Amino acid sequence: MADCAPSGDTVGLLGATRLDVVPELGPLDGLEPEAATLLRELAAELSTDLERPEPWHELGAALHAHGRIAPARTCYEQALLRAPDDAQAWYWLALLEEAEDPARSLRLLEQCARAAPEHAPAHWRAGYLLLAADRLAEAESAFRAALACAPGDEAAAVGLARVLLQAGRAAEAARLLEEHVQRVPQDRHALHLLGTALRELGRSAEAERALAGGAGTEPLQRDPWREELLARRRGARADFLRAVERLDRGQVDAALPELEALHRRDPRDVLVLVALHRAYRMQGELERALALLVAARDLEPTSDVVHLHLAGAYRERARRAGEAPERVWLERALASSERACELAPTHAAAVAMHADVLGDLGRTEEALAGWARAAELEPGAPAWQEKAGLALCRSGRWGAAVPFLRRLAALQPRSPQVLLQLGAALANSGQLEEAAVMLERARSLAPGDPAIQKAVQDLARSRSGAGGGRR
Repeated sequence: MADCAPSGDTVGLLGATRLDVVPELGPLDGLEPEAATLLRELAAELSTDLERPEPWHELGAALHAHGRIAPARTCYEQALLRAPDDAQAWYWLALLEEAEDPARSLRLLEQCARAAPEHAPAHWRAGYLLLAADRLAEAESAFRAALACAPGDEAAAVGLARVLLQAGRAAEAARLLEEHVQRVPQDRHALHLLGTALRELGRSAEAERALAGGAGTEPLQRDPWREELLARRRGARADFLRAVERLDRGQVDAALPELEALHRRDPRDVLVLVALHRAYRMQGELERALALLVAARDLEPTSDVVHLHLAGAYRERARRAGEAPERVWLERALASSERACELAPTHAAAVAMHADVLGDLGRTEEALAGWARAAELEPGAPAWQEKAGLALCRSGRWGAAVPFLRRLAALQPRSPQVLLQLGAALANSGQLEEAAVMLERARSLAPGDPAIQKAVQDLARSRSGAGGGRR
């Protein structure tokens, strides 16, 4: 990194001036000893070399890795004032701002992309921020730029598919995702998204298989600079958090050896047992995963999280591909989900899992009540609104389904299929005027969808027959 004068644009974006003192690190008592020692050593090195960008860069990354956000921001800004071409510092500063100030994070990612146009994560992270802001054309350009840098990049491909779905281009999304899943079969999140696209295309049987195969998974992300940042964490707790973060991003090969090492260090750590079970399940080693959860339950029988995961693993065992659901495993799943609900009666995921198992056992009314309860407990979770709304529709209780589908439509306002389902529920419950509004929105998003066209025509006839034929 060469120290050079920053441009006016750089100074304006950073909003900072050069410092000649080391920033306050804040209290370090809450850190593990190895982490606190690292930060003190880097601060001491910086105090003897305040003019070069490298010491600022290194201290900023270490502070960021250990959650010291304010001084990390200062260090990144000081590094960039000294080296405006430091693409990695632009990127890490963008990561730091992503949650609190997405607009600034986007501007920082643009700076990173100028300094390192070949760095695909700078493009796809910008794409996700643009997608969240409903700037679909710009998001599509960003994801395509990422794919041009790194063809087959999982995060970019899934991001582009989400743009296409949100823009009502489900057929394009399905083609992209089908090719992606063939190339990256372990990307279960993409498989779940493929199910959504297929459902919007009316390919219900294929959609259900894809949705079941990808349920409850996180998107894959290959991000070497983020990995480099995580590698600066120190201490056993930091090792655990780093491994879980990798697991959340689908990086099982990287997370598994770390979790196994932590398990060898302390075989009775229940959090490690739960995380390690997740890794084994993601690799298809269900029996090993179950054994770990049973051990975790024996160590901590009052953990609702352990019982929730155990219910899910038992349910997966009952529903293995090529086997009819085995009632003995479903009964075990039911007992575990009941215990999770007893321990945490307001935990929406536990309530929904209990409902799922009840549904597998054919106890439809109880399952329906459970999904509705989960939807009320967590109104911002689309999955629970969808389960409750669709289950009520299937049982013919259209009016009762409407509140859940309204909430789902508010969460996913550009999904033609959600608007179609809401329109159908409204129409069947006699709310014809509002149904027409929903179906027209669905048609505007997917003008070629035959199911939507038919629903619009059927509703027009119903309104005409009811004396409500206004267009």
